[in-house]
Amino acid sequence: MKLLTLLLCLLALGACVFKTKKCKGPRVAILQIAEGAALNAARQGLVDTLVAQGFSCPKELCGKVPQRRSDSAQKTLLYDCGQGAPPLCAAIARKFVSEQVDVVVAIGTPAAQAFLGEAACPPMVFLSVTEPKTAGLTGKSHVTGVSDATSAQAQLEYFKSIKPELKTLGMISNPSEINSSIAVQETQEAAKALGITIKVANASKVSEVAGAAQALAGDCQALFVNNDNTALAALPAVITAANAHKIPVFCSDLDTLEQGVSAALGPDQYALGVQAAKQVLAILEGVPVESIMIAYPEKTQGQELRGTSAP
Repeated sequence: MKLLTLLLCLLALGACVFKTKKCKGPRVAILQIAEGAALNAARQGLVDTLVAQGFSCPKELCGKVPQRRSDSAQKTLLYDCGQGAPPLCAAIARKFVSEQVDVVVAIGTPAAQAFLGEAACPPMVFLSVTEPKTAGLTGKSHVTGVSDATSAQAQLEYFKSIKPELKTLGMISNPSEINSSIAVQETQEAAKALGITIKVANASKVSEVAGAAQALAGDCQALFVNNDNTALAALPAVITAANAHKIPVFCSDLDTLEQGVSAALGPDQYALGVQAAKQVLAILEGVPVESIMIAYPEKTQGQELRGTSAP
């Protein structure tokens, strides 16, 4: 009897070794391209929702969300940030895939694209990606997610209602970010009908944003940061340059109002994070990824910085 009991214990242990996921509980890995008000808000909606369902809080974010204990197998969230560098994102994506997590969540276009190069990539949910199709994220059986796309025409009309004399608008763009390049093209197209000229300055990394903003601020009536993760990561430098020339900064992300932009029109990023969390939970419950449609903002809204008006 003792021998039989020992054999059963060894078999159970072997099952845990070869079926780690069942023994440890589900693990969800989150990769964010860079820190920034909008992406952080989206991440917060994602993490809050998953923590409420029993997932442990990532150690890097534990001070920002309440801790919850799982009432069954440990449900784990992992987190890392690419610091705005696609090569670092690729390395982190490779690490998460090698750890055989159950689902990966990619916040920002470059983060999502980093996982596309991994042949053994588990189901992926992207978040805050403006152009999923252009980024190569559509038509893949293991990929779904939530886009933050907003009408460029609606944005420009709103900004012009705040500053009717607007004729020249400056945009900072990282040419290596597909989402940013598309945003610039769409804004330029929409601007034609409104009599607005779009001037663009490139910034391939965060350290170049201040110089690009200074160059544009001296030659434009306003600056517009539209879904460019590099510019968003250095938004204080953009605002400083604009303030020096007494011009407003407009943005596509409502969460940047807290940092001092003059006005913004876009989706509720926290709500987008909640939507993405629901997709993650559906996948973990066994819903086929290909049956989960890519989601888009249910609504957008425009807001101005309270107590101020655009210069």
